[in-house]
Amino acid sequence: AERTDFICSLDESLTSLLSASEWDGQAICDLVLRAAGWLLPPSANTELSDASQELIADLKQASQQEQAKLRKILAAALGHLDLTDHDTYEAVAPALNYMEELMRNFELRNRCMLASARASKQWLRLRASFSQQPTCPACDLRIESDARAASNAIEDLPASATADFKEKETRARKKKQPTADWAKITDQFEPSKRIRSLSSVAHIPAEPKVLACEACKHTVGATWYFVHPRTHARRILVPQNGHAACRALHKRACHWFPTDGSPSKWD
Repeated sequence: AERTDFICSLDESLTSLLSASEWDGQAICDLVLRAAGWLLPPSANTELSDASQELIADLKQASQQEQAKLRKILAAALGHLDLTDHDTYEAVAPALNYMEELMRNFELRNRCMLASARASKQWLRLRASFSQQPTCPACDLRIESDARAASNAIEDLPASATADFKEKETRARKKKQPTADWAKITDQFEPSKRIRSLSSVAHIPAEPKVLACEACKHTVGATWYFVHPRTHARRILVPQNGHAACRALHKRACHWFPTDGSPSKWD
């Protein structure tokens, strides 16, 4: 009852703020901070028994309708804030960091993209609503979409311990492979030779998929699938390191996802 009343009060407050003749930016920022604290992590499209035991009690108590309403409120509030403004971004940074941590932990824990979560459209909309960050007018950073140029820029950027580990792991693996055998992203995504050689990976050109970057919406084609050895269920393979250009620009992983909502798996 307390959660329901709180979410209803947030909805009423946001409606009142947005209907005012002049928006109160600080009040909207305060609402985002309060709302984010009640947000539960994304859940996978699996049975609850597969989820983390620490989350089961909360997930059973939480109403899916309430959480959907809360995500809608957050996306709407963030959509009315100019997050490219440094002061505005700093005002809601704790909430943004918390929400990004929830999404990233889901992807790491389940080894899948956010697009595979329940209510994925809402989660992707929520992440997209705060994908823009303040830039320094003095340096006016411009990153070209060329993946090689972006890869060089990534070397100078700080990364979380998890991202750093993945990057080192990827480099170590690439050192063992000739350059021609590395994964390639042009207008089509092609996994590395090592991945293509796995018995559980199949090339199915007759069933192409379109992958889109969650940040800039740039698209590439994909025709390589992971095929479960027992159930034969298929998941389209997507680059686990995400879109290099957007990663360099936003200083976080910007993953690819199938535009038609198909199940996916990192390469």
